[in-house]
Amino acid sequence: MCLCSWVRFHSSFVGQNSLIDSRSIIKRNLVEDEKKALEEPDLLIAYNTSSTSLVVKWSHVPKQYLRGKPIGYKIYYISRMDYYPKTVSVNFKTNTTTLTNLRVYTRYAIAVSAVSSGGEGSPQTTVASTG
Repeated sequence: MCLCSWVRFHSSFVGQNSLIDSRSIIKRNLVEDEKKALEEPDLLIAYNTSSTSLVVKWSHVPKQYLRGKPIGYKIYYISRMDYYPKTVSVNFKTNTTTLTNLRVYTRYAIAVSAVSSGGEGSPQTTVASTG
């Protein structure tokens, strides 16, 4: 995922009352690549476990929808107060992670994308708040 996409996303995330528009901006601004994973995770949920952490879960992308060898997933997250997104990478067999050391009682935009040897696919997005 191009960092410029997140910069545009952040500008919209800060300036919009509706996060629905911000979610679609992430998807529209991604650079299309013929070698990337073909699908995004179908299901993405995030929920708080404390005032400073979020659990993120997603459905696996079936191997037939990847181009090349499956590598893992990238999780991007950003709040309205951040300038750049933070990222977490996990292996392909994992479909959950916990984001920790977050700001207290803050809303985060979260995106999860599959990564294969052919590149990174489009993200599935959601929004969640710390506790």
